[in-house]
Amino acid sequence: MECKNCGSQDIKTGVCWGISGEGNAVGLKYTKGLFGRTAEVCSDVCLDCGEINRIYVKEKDLKDKKWRER
Repeated sequence: MECKNCGSQDIKTGVCWGISGEGNAVGLKYTKGLFGRTAEVCSDVCLDCGEINRIYVKEKDLKDKKWRER
C-alpha cells in the first residue's frame, strides 16, 4: 500500500479509534435487540506524514445490523 499524500510505503494498517480514559469504542451506532451497540472504526495511517489513507468498519456482517439514523 502506498500513501496517497506522500508516496511512502510505511503504512500502519488496522489502527482502531478510541476515546482516551473511557472504555467505549468510537464508531457507527446500531441496535441489536433492545441494546445499542457501536461498530468499531479503524484506519490505515502513513507513519511518515500522518495521512489517514483509509477509514473502515472493523466488524463483519454489516448488512445484518439495524443502523441508527438521525
